[in-house]
Amino acid sequence: MRIKSLLRKAAEQGDTSGRLLSPTDIERPLALLLGRLPDAVMAAHSRRAPNELCEFAFALAQEFSRFYGACHILSESDLALRASRLHIAQFTLRELELLLGLLGIEVPERM
Repeated sequence: MRIKSLLRKAAEQGDTSGRLLSPTDIERPLALLLGRLPDAVMAAHSRRAPNELCEFAFALAQEFSRFYGACHILSESDLALRASRLHIAQFTLRELELLLGLLGIEVPERM
């Protein structure tokens, strides 16, 4: 996964600390989508529709790709912003791994 590679590179560079900042306009759509995970899981469960988890995971992956394309995370000169964006990437990875795990799909360490 692209996110794992990004986080690996950040760890190699020593970027493992910092806090999450209020989302910028570029980050806001991804942050809002990340916050919808509990509702998506509950809706899929109540409707007995695992395809909704697939659709949510796909939407999350698409939104991260848009975010990743718009932000130069590892080359960001503002260290606080860089750390915050790395946190967003970590949250996205956790949610994608959770969703795929619920669907019985193993996430490879490298692609």
